[in-house]
Amino acid sequence: MKPTLTLLITTECNGGCLYCYADHSGRGETINVSVAIAAIKHYFHDEGDIPKILISGGGEPTMRMDVIREIKRYLTASFDGHKLYILTNGMFSADTAEWIANNFSGATVSYDGPEGGNGKMRPSLTGKDVTEEVERNIRSMSRNIPVRIRMTVGNDNLHLMGAAVRKAQEMGARAISFMPFVETKKSDRLHSKAVTEKEFVVSFLKAKHFAESIDFTAESELLPIGKKTTFCGFEYPMACVTPDGTVTSCFESFGNSEDVLDFSYGKISEDGLKIDRAAFSKIIARLPRKVPGCVDCPVFSRCAGGCPARHFRKTGDIMKNDPAFCEAVRYAVSEWENKKDGKGGIIEEEGTSCFVGPFGQISG
Repeated sequence: MKPTLTLLITTECNGGCLYCYADHSGRGETINVSVAIAAIKHYFHDEGDIPKILISGGGEPTMRMDVIREIKRYLTASFDGHKLYILTNGMFSADTAEWIANNFSGATVSYDGPEGGNGKMRPSLTGKDVTEEVERNIRSMSRNIPVRIRMTVGNDNLHLMGAAVRKAQEMGARAISFMPFVETKKSDRLHSKAVTEKEFVVSFLKAKHFAESIDFTAESELLPIGKKTTFCGFEYPMACVTPDGTVTSCFESFGNSEDVLDFSYGKISEDGLKIDRAAFSKIIARLPRKVPGCVDCPVFSRCAGGCPARHFRKTGDIMKNDPAFCEAVRYAVSEWENKKDGKGGIIEEEGTSCFVGPFGQISG
């Protein structure tokens, strides 16, 4: 099966996330249906191809349900067995939730925790706490399709990771993934503080232990599980199509703010894909084994160099990893693998507490 094609639908957004790298307002640029269809035709042109498509955006894709419905109509008419997924903030009507549940293969919802976490970190564009709406939609979609929750962690909700595990299970989600945010111009402006990678890992391991105790899945890119040769496929490269047809290798390289990264390497139209050879060569050269320090790292076979975008935000160099991130990954793996009791739980260390008691690549 071919890799997932990501369609970045729009820069329009109804969210006011405190840490957003894209920092959009309510209005923006939206992909033309003809561009989306051209991309689908280009990437899935061989006989027997079954498209696997992620609907996402540098904004909130459900702001343009008209476009999403047209893409779905084309896929239904053209490809039996296609897989359609969505990455969303969950800020939409009950009718939209029902439509997604009946027309998508799965959904990932950004939700930053109960007990005020989501309301603080992810208000609406107007500053309203829409947590009840998001939770309602997660429950609704979970009745029909697999739903995963993605929780972005900062100083304001670090203490809620365990509670988020419990809430995710209660809402019917299949798994929850956690990741610490990297400070942006917007988070600085709004005084939303990031946590250190080490602080994140300590709290995440407790949350993961609790998740296992209640037979639930909690994941993080800082605790890679299993062997892999690539973190996300960045260097293949990935295919993420923006509204104007620009093709990038990372869906975080799309938006209007200075925090957006430029990992573009071509442009798609009805005439096909035109590649910028210099940009393309730079991306495919970012092989994990060629990043200094990676191949000799004891956890290299599991993390495969980590997220290129996250490292680039910290170092400004596509071939240079963030030492603090790498150290945190090694610490997480060591703690999880070497400090387990007979039931697979982390043994408590003196002076620490422990809770008592599946998100990365979207799968079909």
